[in-house]
Amino acid sequence: MASDAPKPAAKDMATAANPKQRSKGPEKLETAKGLAPPKGPSKASTKLSVSARSKARSKAESSAATADPVRVYLRDMGQVSLLSREGEVEIAKRIEEGVHDQEFGIVGNSHGLAVVLALGERLRQGEIVIKTAVDGLHAEGSDPPEVRERTLLDALERVASMSVEIERKRNSSMNSRTTPATRKRLLDEIDQLFHACVEKLRSAGFANQRLDEIRECLMQVVKSFRMMEGRAWQVSHRFGMSPREFLEIADFSDANEAQSGEALELLGGDMKHIRAAVSELKEIDKLSTGLEKKIRMTRQEVYDAEARIEAATARAHQAKSELIEANLRLVVSIAKRYTNRGLQFLDLIQEGNIGLMRAVDKFEYQRGYKFSTYATWWIRQAITRSVADQARTIRIPVHMIENLNKVVRISRELVQSLGREPGPEEIAEQIDMDPDKISSLMRLLSEPVSLESPVGEEDDSSLSDFIADPNAINPHDAVINSHLVQETKDALATLTPREARIIELRFGIGEESDATLEEVGHGFSITRERIRQIEAKALRKLRHPSRSRVLKTYVDD
Repeated sequence: MASDAPKPAAKDMATAANPKQRSKGPEKLETAKGLAPPKGPSKASTKLSVSARSKARSKAESSAATADPVRVYLRDMGQVSLLSREGEVEIAKRIEEGVHDQEFGIVGNSHGLAVVLALGERLRQGEIVIKTAVDGLHAEGSDPPEVRERTLLDALERVASMSVEIERKRNSSMNSRTTPATRKRLLDEIDQLFHACVEKLRSAGFANQRLDEIRECLMQVVKSFRMMEGRAWQVSHRFGMSPREFLEIADFSDANEAQSGEALELLGGDMKHIRAAVSELKEIDKLSTGLEKKIRMTRQEVYDAEARIEAATARAHQAKSELIEANLRLVVSIAKRYTNRGLQFLDLIQEGNIGLMRAVDKFEYQRGYKFSTYATWWIRQAITRSVADQARTIRIPVHMIENLNKVVRISRELVQSLGREPGPEEIAEQIDMDPDKISSLMRLLSEPVSLESPVGEEDDSSLSDFIADPNAINPHDAVINSHLVQETKDALATLTPREARIIELRFGIGEESDATLEEVGHGFSITRERIRQIEAKALRKLRHPSRSRVLKTYVDD
């Protein structure tokens, strides 16, 4: 027992010497009982709160980016990869192929060639001028108009001869005695001749505007065919069949009795309606055949030409879109140089995109330079033009803007060298310009102020409230006029009714204008001399001091 006594004492001394060890036991006990004292945030909870704040911040930034149209545009633009020189050439070739296919669909048929040849005849007769028939007449390096006209007329003569050859081969291919192999060969030769005609017109610089007119004419023909076809289907649909099936069955209605009965049963049994439908369908077919002869194309050939044009247009449009989207960064980089000049950044980008689209239409990959080199000029030109036209409320001509920019640049240089604002004479010495003109240009720098601009600390009034209105009625004058009217009425009331009325008519009191003695006399059915006498008598009464004293005060004022 004696040996066991010191052990608790030693343990207590060790615990007293080490407070951390002493408190360890109670903490474990309280923790075990679920009564642990409150502590600061743990590492796990700290990580969770930081993560939550990070997510909230990123979500807020994402929503802000979504709300900002510029950031959305730049983000979407960045998803399109840049093009190499080879990629630009490949897309440019696709555009060229699409445009050529469009031209072939428009002109590579009998109708298109007929319209072109008729245009050439009008050019020979002097009914149209050469600038409306060819493109690029005034472009740099272009031949004189006389040479261009001769070139086009020569090309049209060659097209006319090939058109005759096309018609000859076309008639041979439609001959019933022509073998299938020969017909195929003739059709291939016709296709080659059409391609040669289109190439001739293209090399002569035939105007795109004229091609658009021919295309529109062809689309009108397509519309006519579809309207006739739609009407034919409406007629035959009442009998539950196609136009061709209806006509085939309706032919039996006039045959022998057995066939006629069967046909009538299929068509509904109303002979009057059947004959009316047959008559209308035959009339539609007659109109369709007449239109085919007029344009020298079958309905199916017209539909094929339309399909070719639409497909080629879609391919060219797709290729142009790819080239445009790949160069949107170029527009943004150029637009950044023109910020703070009166237009919003998005407006600058939009105008630059218009210039980019124009560059795509005019790009010639055969010249060897990169598209960005060529497009830069068109983009810059479109942006500078829009800044000149739209940046200011009051438009300043382009030539004055150039002078204004020069004045501003010289003024900044003089401020740096002189340490003060230079006067018009000092600026005029630097750019050799009249000081008065410098002053007028400097006045253009002031921006217009809105009449709705708030004025005062409370912003409860606008600038327009402090600008005099020359058309507004002066309250003082309004009161005087009101009193004058009343005094005049009182003075006239002292006269006889006829005298007062004559004075009112002669001096235009309460009337649109004054009347002559003749007009007043006609109204009272008396002579003009009598009117003059009554007027003189009435004026003598009004000049009496009892009446004129009050009226004279208004005359003196």
